[in-house]
Amino acid sequence: MQQYSVGETVEVWSHSRNAWIPNATVIHAPAVDSYIEGFDVKAGSLKVEYNGSSKWLLPDMVAQDVRRPVSPAGASSASGPGKCKFGCGRAVQPGLTRGMKPFDTCCKRCALNGGRGDHDPNCGGTSPVLHRPSRSESGLPCVDARAWLEELTRSDGALQKYTAEVFESTTSGRKTMNLDEFKTAVKDLLLHPVGATLSSPEDALRKVYNKYDRGSGLEITSFRKICRNVLIDYHESYFPRVLPFEVCNFVRRNRQAFTDLYEVGEKLGEGSFGIVSMVTHKISREKRVCKRIEKLRGKVGMPVEDIEF
Repeated sequence: MQQYSVGETVEVWSHSRNAWIPNATVIHAPAVDSYIEGFDVKAGSLKVEYNGSSKWLLPDMVAQDVRRPVSPAGASSASGPGKCKFGCGRAVQPGLTRGMKPFDTCCKRCALNGGRGDHDPNCGGTSPVLHRPSRSESGLPCVDARAWLEELTRSDGALQKYTAEVFESTTSGRKTMNLDEFKTAVKDLLLHPVGATLSSPEDALRKVYNKYDRGSGLEITSFRKICRNVLIDYHESYFPRVLPFEVCNFVRRNRQAFTDLYEVGEKLGEGSFGIVSMVTHKISREKRVCKRIEKLRGKVGMPVEDIEF
């Protein structure tokens, strides 16, 4: 994140005007958490003044909405309608922000580094170079998620080919992958063909990366091992193995006499063929409701085959 100093002249992005406002002045730029003008202010925040007004910007807003002045030549060639506000010359992301406003940057990475040249694989709305499945009219992937996952987890050749595409797309052809590229590849790209993203905490991804990083970055072989584990976990989570079972696996048949196990208490009701009573288990003392049905004997009772439980 860029550091600014008090008194420095900057440009501030106006969302209402959809343009940079020049000649703004930094009034406060705390380097540590501070108490200013009656407020608790986080380190990295800025208070800027322009056109007779002033406002505070939180650290995450500073990265996107404040920049040092650019030359007119650079601004005319790199910015403009539909271009990233950081002057990188790339098209803005299509769609809307959470606040229902059009995106004004080309990608998240460019916004975080202030337009210094580093970009996400999907910068400007372009898709990374991967084999993408066709999509139905509803917009959902046509690929069979189960079949796709099973192929990658069971076929070394398919896994090697696919992970190589993800790796090369994320690293732009380099032989090692840094932490930010690893997060993008695993969270956003790996499960893209089935329309899913991996929701994993940043700390967990960092630990996995550090485990396999040899000091110069993550190599393709290590990346493939991680991807295999992720795909296996994802497959088992969404398509768990179904175990066969029957009632006898859970309910044990009682071969003792009913009165050996239960104490018969208050009668709750009586019908043509049976009596409903409150009973108490002699060992657990758990109370239950029991309906005793008289089986057919002569002309009195109910046929056994008509008794349903």
